[in-house]
Amino acid sequence: MSIQHIFADIPTLTDALAQRWANLADAAIAERGRFSVALSGGRTPRALYALLASEAWRKRLPWAQTELYLGDERCVPADHPDSNARMVRETLLEHLETPPLFFPMVRRPAHPEQDAAHYGQLLRERLSEPLKAAPVCGRMPQRLRRTDYREFTSRQSALKKSRDGFFQYRQDDETAYAPPCFDLALLGMGADGHFASLFPGTAASEDRESLVLPVWVEKLHAWRISLGRRVIAAARQRIVMVTGEDKRATLYEITRNPVSNLPIARLQQQAELEWYIDLAAAPGKLSDATT
Repeated sequence: MSIQHIFADIPTLTDALAQRWANLADAAIAERGRFSVALSGGRTPRALYALLASEAWRKRLPWAQTELYLGDERCVPADHPDSNARMVRETLLEHLETPPLFFPMVRRPAHPEQDAAHYGQLLRERLSEPLKAAPVCGRMPQRLRRTDYREFTSRQSALKKSRDGFFQYRQDDETAYAPPCFDLALLGMGADGHFASLFPGTAASEDRESLVLPVWVEKLHAWRISLGRRVIAAARQRIVMVTGEDKRATLYEITRNPVSNLPIARLQQQAELEWYIDLAAAPGKLSDATT
C-alpha cells in the first residue's frame, strides 16, 4: 500500500480529505490555471461531497476554476436514482452559487459504446497534451516507458472496436498524445476489490490501453461506463476512500499480498495510491495508526 491515513470515523476522514482537496486545488490552479477531478460514484463519497457543499467549505474552494468529471457511471437516465451524475448534482452542485464545469458520462443509456467513445474523445480534447509538451502525469506503465511513444500510438488504430467490444482511439501518426491527465482521481473500493467499474474477472479490469470503456457487469446484469486503468494511473494524484467493515478483508489482502490480482491491487502495482481509511475498514496493525 502506498500512503495510508487512518481515521477514527467518517466525519474525521472527510474533514481531512476536504483539506487535501483544497490544497491540491490551490496547487493545480497556481501551476496550470484549473483543477480537474475525476469523481467517484456510489455511496462512499456522498459525505465528502456534502461537506464540500457545506457553508464551511463551499466559499473556500475555487469552483470557478474547477472541472468535474466522472470515474464511472451506470447506464441509466440522468434522473435515475442509481445515476452517479444525479448524486453529484444533488449532494454538491445544486448547493454551490457558482458551480464548476461538470461533464456527465452518459448521454444515451442504451448506447454505452458510443457514450464511452464520446467521453474518451472529450477527455483527450480537454486533458491531453502533445507528448513533446506533456508534463509528467503520474507513473506511466512500465511497458510504455520502455517503448517509443510515436511507435506505440501509431499502433492504436482508428476508433475501432476490439474483439472484447471496447473502443480504442486513433492517435494521428503526426501527433502523439499523452493519456488525459487529471489533477485528482478520487476513487472508492468495493468489497470485491473493484474501483470505478473495473470489476474482478472482467476484461475491462485487464485492459491497459483504453481511455474509457463500456463494461458489462454480469453479476449486476447491467452496462456501465468506466475510465480505463490507463487514465486513472496517469492522474497526478490518486486518492482512495475506504469506509466500512465490509472492506476490511479486502484491505487485509492488499496489504499482505503485493501481487494480488484484485483490480485495486493491480492499480497500486502500477501507480502510487493515497488511502483514506476509516477505523471500521482498517485491518490489523493499520487500525493502530489512527489519525
